[in-house]
Amino acid sequence: MPTVVYANTTIPVPTYDSGIVQLPSAATLLPAVLVSTGLGLMGAHFFNDSAAQILVTLTDGSDGILYKDYPVAAGQPWDADFGLLPVTGLKWKASAAVNVWGKVWGFLR
Repeated sequence: MPTVVYANTTIPVPTYDSGIVQLPSAATLLPAVLVSTGLGLMGAHFFNDSAAQILVTLTDGSDGILYKDYPVAAGQPWDADFGLLPVTGLKWKASAAVNVWGKVWGFLR
């Protein structure tokens, strides 16, 4: 596993990174993730570039809720820390698929 040395500490480099993509308005699997893909979910970052509050939902591949309708204020970011939450499959959506961007990272298992 690749690692990065930071302040005399070796940190494994995540093996999954969705990249920054615009969220859809219907629950959709993340890029390169199947319903059966196992992930150790580390974190997520969202940014609402619209003029109105947007609700973000994040679920596993079986629609088990991680976050439901989490409000992201207009022009604001939201960061979520999951540690290494084990999930199988990962879907996301926004209440309006306009100017809402997200990124998720972790480890494929």
